Amino acid sequence: MLHVTVWWTCRNSTLQCLFNLPDFNDYFITGRYRGELKSTGRVADAYGKLVSLIRSSNSKYETPSVLKSALGARNSQFAGYAQQDAQ
Repeated sequence: MLHVTVWWTCRNSTLQCLFNLPDFNDYFITGRYRGELKSTGRVADAYGKLVSLIRSSNSKYETPSVLKSALGARNSQFAGYAQQDAQ
């Protein structure tokens, strides 16, 4: 099983759940979401790239820094490294 190295542990559990949804991930990997967005799609792009990287990588660990940066740009609540509970 692949693990995502994160400095925001609650997000790690959320990402692990999302990574185990094949249809959801295919939606982002293929870019089908692009025609449905009302914003720039930076978070969706970052998630799609991370999932693509994980699926194509021989590494057991990946760092989702681009996704974290995109989340922080979208909502300043996630810009730093303060604890945020995954809901």
